[in-house]
Formats: sequence, structure tokens, C-alpha cells
Amino acid sequence: MKLPLSILILLTDLIIPFLLINIFGDFQEKYTKTFLFTISLIFSISIVLYTAILNKYDNYFFSHMDEKLEIAFSSTIFAILIQFFYFEYFGISNQTSITLNLLYSWIIIPIILLSSKYFIKQIFFMNEHNKIEILILGNDYKFTSYETNRLIAQNFLLRELNTTQEVINENEVNYLVINKQDFSVDDKIKIENKHKYVNILTIPIFLEKYLRKLYISDSNINMLLQVKPYSWNQYFIKRSVDYLICLLVLPLFFIFILLFTPIIKIQSFGKVLFKQSRVTIDNKKFEMYKFRTMHNKNDYQMDNKKIFPFGKFLRKYKLDEIPQIFNVILGDMHISGPRAEWHKLNKAYLRDIPYYQLRYTVKSGITGWAQVMFRYGYDLIDAKQKLMYDLYYIKNWTFWLELEIGLRTLLVVLRKQGI
Repeated sequence: MKLPLSILILLTDLIIPFLLINIFGDFQEKYTKTFLFTISLIFSISIVLYTAILNKYDNYFFSHMDEKLEIAFSSTIFAILIQFFYFEYFGISNQTSITLNLLYSWIIIPIILLSSKYFIKQIFFMNEHNKIEILILGNDYKFTSYETNRLIAQNFLLRELNTTQEVINENEVNYLVINKQDFSVDDKIKIENKHKYVNILTIPIFLEKYLRKLYISDSNINMLLQVKPYSWNQYFIKRSVDYLICLLVLPLFFIFILLFTPIIKIQSFGKVLFKQSRVTIDNKKFEMYKFRTMHNKNDYQMDNKKIFPFGKFLRKYKLDEIPQIFNVILGDMHISGPRAEWHKLNKAYLRDIPYYQLRYTVKSGITGWAQVMFRYGYDLIDAKQKLMYDLYYIKNWTFWLELEIGLRTLLVVLRKQGI
């Protein structure tokens, strides 16, 4: 008999921390087997209790990466606090030494848990038995092949129907997405009378929940009105993340500029850094810094003949973006946010794309949700697609979404894709 996947995930949370703390603790001869057994058991049970109380085991594999990151790290922090209370209650001395010696196990536990659950998903979940069919009624919103493939990767199967009667004629319907304007209350009642346990979603809710983008339409105005500037505590966290990353990257910048300067000078006459007018919060222009990669620094249009060889290398690994940390320090940008658009393209997008101005509710970013979730934009259609991701990011910003963007950015760079 197969174990339910939720039980398998629970056992992973119970066993892996227990084993890791015992393994790492064995390297410290000062700890007895009994002591390690006790604290590792407390740690593991704490993680399981925290996750179970928040009901995160059910449908774990349908949760997004930011949710997985949040539960992995917050449950670990909770378990650490429980350990401290245990030390205090039983008067265990030398807590600082215990903390420092087991710190690396506490750091690595969430990473190992996330990795283990990923492999469990690939082995036990990604199969035909667990696939969920979603019926799409109507075709007002045109799903791209890019979106369809993303849903398939989440183990969903889309099937389009044109009429309410077709839905009623289905043997079983679990998920139905309404993708048409002329869907009435009577239609809803008829469907629910036939399919008692159907989950009916509107297209805006479906796009936000499963594709993580906001539907741009006058009919979705209530959701678009929720796109607001960061609250003061969100902004504080976001700027703290900005400064921390800048502090880590700044030494690399000075190393790179020493290495890159002679190579750029040899291959192309001109300055090592260049500035370009871009647009940020409240549609304000600012000068964005980059390592120069083209012979003609005044020409915006990307032409491979104008990019010198070392410039191609810088672009390939996104190293030309590093000087933008000074824009972050100066307050023009964040580390992540909507792309800082070229001012001439910005005018066209504001004119031709509804609600495009909403992306300027916040500052632009070096990387961002649209950059890691969608391909490099080439036209107005791509710009509208990226806007939907930008608006989702602003509306749903959390520290964990910020962390997810950082991880996805690393993957994009390693795969040498455009941002």
C-alpha cells in the first residue's frame, strides 16, 4: 500500500533533521549520544508540529516556491526557538557553544529539506495518476504555449470547452475556469447541480493563483486597484535586502572593474562604464549604470555586430548589470522590481498598453518577477505579458517572493538566458 504524499513529506520533515543533527553533532565530541538524540528529536517534532498546525502538508506540491521557502525556513526558526526554551527550562549550560557548533546544521536543514521534497515530487508526484485536469470554458483570454507548458510542468492538463452544455455533459469536473463574459448565474447553477464538487474559478483568479500574473482588463479593475506601493514595513525589509546584497556585491565590483577595464579598453575605444536614461517609480527618469558592451554606446538597439567580443561575454553572464548596485545605493532602483525601461519605449507602452502606469507604483529593479518568469521581451505583446507579472509582484510582494526571485535569477544566469 502506497503512503499518501502528505505523510511522505511529514516523514521527511521528521527524519532528515533528526539524522543531520546527529551526524553533525557526532563531529563534536563534547556532546553525548543521549543529548544529541534529545535535541534532534525536539527539533524534528517542532518542525512537523509547526507545519501541520499551518496545514502545509496537504497539497504541498501545488504550493509555489515562495511558500515552500517560507515554511522550510520559518519552521526551522520555530524549532530553534523551541530548543532554546528546552535549554533554558532544564538549565543546560554553555548554550552559546551549542548554538555555534550546531549552527551549520540549522542553516543546511531547510536546504536539504527543500531538495529532498523536490526529488520526492519528481519521483512520486509527477505522473499521470496525480495529474489534474482543468477545463477552460470559453476563450476570451488566449493562453500562450509558454503558459500551457508551465501548467503542464505543474502537473495540470488544460482542455478547452465552448459551451455550458459541454461542461454539463462531462462525466466528472473538478476544476472549471470561466474564460468568457456571458457566463450567467443560471449557467453556474446548472453546472453545480450536475457536478457537486466542482471548483469554479474566474480567469483573473486562475491566472493569479496558478500562473502568478494579474489579468489586465477593465472587468478586473478591483484586483488591479490592489496594486499599491509597499507598506512602510515592506519597504524597510526590501531596502534592508537591497543594502545587504550591495554590501556583498560591492567588493566584487571593484575586483571586476580592475579586471575588465584593460580588456574593454583593448577591444573598444571609450569609457568602461556608460549611463543610459531609464524610467523608475512615478515615471521618473534616472541615469542607469552598466559596463559598456557595445562600440556605439549611444545606440540602444541591440546589434550583435556592435557588441565587441568581451561585451558578449559580459552580457551572456549578466556581468554588465553589476554597476547598477550604485543605482540601488542611490535609491533609484531596488535589487528586484519591474524592469527599468528605456524612456522612448516607455512612452509607447504607456500609450498602447492599458494600466501600464501601475508598474511605476514602485521602483524598478536589476532583476524582477517578469524577468525570471517570462522570456526577453521583443514587442508590445511581450511587454503586456511582462506587465501582468510585474503587477502580480507588486500586489503579492513578500520577503519570500524576493528570495524566490533571487534563486530564479541565479538559475537564469547559469542557463545563460536573457533577463
